[in-house]
Amino acid sequence: MAQTALDQFDAVVARFGKIAGYALGGSVLAPLVTAASGMAPAWPDGLPIITSIFMLLSLILIFHFLTTRKRWIFSLLLVGGSLCLVASILGYAFARGEFVMKGSRSNASLTIGCTWRPEAVELATRLRIDTKDQCPGDFRELLAKAEDDPYQIWTERSITNVSYVIACLWVALFTTLALVIGSFVIWYTRQPAGHRSARRTR
Repeated sequence: MAQTALDQFDAVVARFGKIAGYALGGSVLAPLVTAASGMAPAWPDGLPIITSIFMLLSLILIFHFLTTRKRWIFSLLLVGGSLCLVASILGYAFARGEFVMKGSRSNASLTIGCTWRPEAVELATRLRIDTKDQCPGDFRELLAKAEDDPYQIWTERSITNVSYVIACLWVALFTTLALVIGSFVIWYTRQPAGHRSARRTR
């Protein structure tokens, strides 16, 4: 029976999982694996599954459109995707380090905001805490007095906005990872055997 394009895509997904596994322990299941380690954003629920869907969609689109044999197009996609991947990793690491913390009363992850509530500003003024920087600001004493409830310190809108940014960076991280690894696998899967050694001998 002749091999169909769907069979080729199935082989690409299998190879993608093998290569992605070197870094993350599993292909489109990588967000689920990483979430179990506590690295996923606390909000929204189901984000690792949503991220896996984005990764699979990215693979499908690459498989469908990366049909050209022009190497410069593949190189542009690989380099551009790699730069976006590095940027999303750094962005996610910064955002998580700046706006996600462990509560002093529990090990639960708290997402904090970027604009204090008027009541928090008033309390900070009485405690002689600098109120100029509220993103997130000098909040340790305020958060302790609020019993680890960030919604008593920051506005709900600012916490929601920060949560959106962190979630989008998380999705971007894994989607660009799928883009980079997927384009690499698909390109070299479609190349004839020995084409790299042939290029070197020219």
